[in-house]
Amino acid sequence: MNGALFDAASVDSILKHLDALLQSVSHRSAHVAGAAIELSLREQQFALSDLAQKCDDAPSRQTIYRVLDQLREDDWLICRGGSWQPGMKARLLSDVDSQSQSSTIDIEF
Repeated sequence: MNGALFDAASVDSILKHLDALLQSVSHRSAHVAGAAIELSLREQQFALSDLAQKCDDAPSRQTIYRVLDQLREDDWLICRGGSWQPGMKARLLSDVDSQSQSSTIDIEF
């Protein structure tokens, strides 16, 4: 093996496994973020357990908290007690959506 710890096939196998693991973790986190943003755009309060129920393969509570904390830092959510509520960005987009439903915009290509 010329002093290498792993041969090329082993390294390739390890990299494929790690890639699949990272995609699984990032997809679950993205699903949590999407569900949280969806609830906030609907102007609904929710708890961590609500998000876990919306996910088929929910990540750990710690991962859900990390995602929610990032959304809070980015002004998508506000946390009051154990309840998560729409933040500034979600409220602004909800206002834009309700205003756009009352008017029409014609776009020509």
